[in-house]
Amino acid sequence: MAHYTRFEIFLPVVYHKRKRDPQTGEIMRDPLTGDEQKERKALEDVSLRQFVNEACAKYKGLTQANPLAPSLYKGWWQEDPNKGIEIDNLTFLFGLVRIDQSDEALTFFSTWKQRFEAELEQKIVLVVYFPVQTIGEFF
Repeated sequence: MAHYTRFEIFLPVVYHKRKRDPQTGEIMRDPLTGDEQKERKALEDVSLRQFVNEACAKYKGLTQANPLAPSLYKGWWQEDPNKGIEIDNLTFLFGLVRIDQSDEALTFFSTWKQRFEAELEQKIVLVVYFPVQTIGEFF
């Protein structure tokens, strides 16, 4: 039996991003309601590929839900009960980290969480981690 920490990250493959005025950079608003205007976006391969490459280099591997299949999860979020529910279609990645690398991996995944939140303009990118035991040692 081997002891690892499993890190999981959930990323939107399709999401909405606030629309910005190309000249001023300010968030555009609907002239009638005053609500922020949003545009539909998709997760860019460049950031995801960099995350996967770095995680594999540090921790020997990573697993992602099939990127060619429909999104594995659908998430509902309602921060303000007076506004509509935001819906994200999510992909899921996870990796096992040796127990002695858990503190370093916590920093690694926290840094990427913040980066994805900023790049994707997401209020929350969910990252969870927990101890696991496996039958057999992998690394």
